Amino acid sequence: MVATTEVFTHLLESLIYNNLETKLKSVKVSAAAISACLEKFRQSPITVCKNYELLVMSCCLMQLMESISQNQKIERLVGLEKILVQGLTTNTGPSSYSIILQTLKDDLSKPEQQRQLKLMDYVILLVHIYSLAGNDVFYGKEEKDRTHKLIGKEILNESLFTNDLRQEMKTLGYSLEIEHALDVIYQQLDLLLSYKRRYKYLNSLIVDGHDEQPNYRQSLLKQILDLFKLYGNLGSSPSTVQQEQLMHDIEHVPFDGLTDFFRSAARGLFGDTKPNLISNDYSTIVIFIVGGITSHEIQLVQQYSQQIKKQRDCSYHKNMFRVAKASFSNKLIRSQSSTSVKAKKSNQRINKTTENILPIRISSSKYVAEQRSKARDIVLCLQRKNIKLIAIDFDNTLLSIHTSGYYQGTVDNLIEHIRSTFHYFIQEILDSPAFGHTLHLCIVTFSSQEQLIRKLLQLAFKTSKIDQIILRCNTPEFISTMNENDFLGKEFHLTSAVTELATQRNKTIKQHEILLLDDDVQNILIAEKFGHKVLEIRDGINLDILKEFAYNVLSEC
Repeated sequence: MVATTEVFTHLLESLIYNNLETKLKSVKVSAAAISACLEKFRQSPITVCKNYELLVMSCCLMQLMESISQNQKIERLVGLEKILVQGLTTNTGPSSYSIILQTLKDDLSKPEQQRQLKLMDYVILLVHIYSLAGNDVFYGKEEKDRTHKLIGKEILNESLFTNDLRQEMKTLGYSLEIEHALDVIYQQLDLLLSYKRRYKYLNSLIVDGHDEQPNYRQSLLKQILDLFKLYGNLGSSPSTVQQEQLMHDIEHVPFDGLTDFFRSAARGLFGDTKPNLISNDYSTIVIFIVGGITSHEIQLVQQYSQQIKKQRDCSYHKNMFRVAKASFSNKLIRSQSSTSVKAKKSNQRINKTTENILPIRISSSKYVAEQRSKARDIVLCLQRKNIKLIAIDFDNTLLSIHTSGYYQGTVDNLIEHIRSTFHYFIQEILDSPAFGHTLHLCIVTFSSQEQLIRKLLQLAFKTSKIDQIILRCNTPEFISTMNENDFLGKEFHLTSAVTELATQRNKTIKQHEILLLDDDVQNILIAEKFGHKVLEIRDGINLDILKEFAYNVLSEC
């Protein structure tokens, strides 16, 4: 057995059992577990341990993190595939996770001096896992700066963190002057940043796209289910590039010691309704989980696993997914609503256009008129369906980027990242005669930069009505009114906005008259539990998707 295998097994077990809504007891990666692993490897002369450094570093960091914050929950290791995408993902062939497993196996079979994966690569992995744990995920310069503040500053200074880390490593029989490694770490971070820019959507496959500007991507799970929908699971399916890519991706990687883990993954995903899976299917399930899936997609697989025992054809999938029109068969809508809404309308129409980011020099006045007309139709439809408060998230929704809550650039530069979809949409809301009377707009965000957002709106939408847009940001004043013991997504923000409308404008808004547009699945699910209408925003969002949602998915209040 290989030491690295055990580390990744522990990491992935935490990822699976902490992120799936199952009845299984949550399992957390612990320093004790990896420390026990270390001791076992050290005492066993027959153990192949080419990467003992990885075990040591992971154990030390975990012990320190656990001592710093006993209550910290490592629940969101969703970055495992994202952070290892350096040079591994191509527009055809296996996913980065599949390649990572194979690369590790191949690398560990070489003599130590010939290995390509060095200790610093593993240090970067661990640093990023911890920087990605929690409620926020940072990209680009912000991610690098945050990592520097959390780790680098402590390393450069003779801090308690540095001394404790040295002591833990010495206790485990290993020494490393980690100060000298900092420059190497940040060289790798810069390289990682360039690949993140190139592969913006890192947790899914590229479909019908190109390296530099992929037209569209979809999750592996969705792709597999759609192949079942079109061709069934009894055998024949066309020999296309798309299917060859799929088969490469779900190819079983025979990795010693992970067989039981694959079975555990199957139990965690399917529960008691687990179908009869062949061994190769287990690796597919792991890729599903690491690749990033929504709770609704998990439900689809659970329902499918129950149906597959009764019938072996694709009738279930034909009921769940209507076959798209032939001209649109190769493109799927990227933006989806939450669980119940998606179940009602999973056959959303296919979009051929990708998201346009402001400012774009548009030479065709006809195009602008068409976009305004679509946005106007959406606003009118929402009014007909009795939506009175439209709440829009800021980062990764109104904007195409995440500011991380401490944007340092100018407002003029930030305006370039407003999605054109929301520019047209908000402009039509502001121009509507109903705005301020029976239709209201609110920006709800975890960012604390309220003044920045206000200035951005004033610059983007030159109208006196901007002051009527309600802003709910995580300013110190607003946070002081929240119950820190319960995380309720955007519910505190929405409740506060409704209260302001009632007390200052004498407007009554009911729960089901609120529409939340947000990119965070957790916020969407929580809002839906409170009775709000919801739409999950993804990077493919455009006015056609919004119009389809408003007309054919959104139920009347």
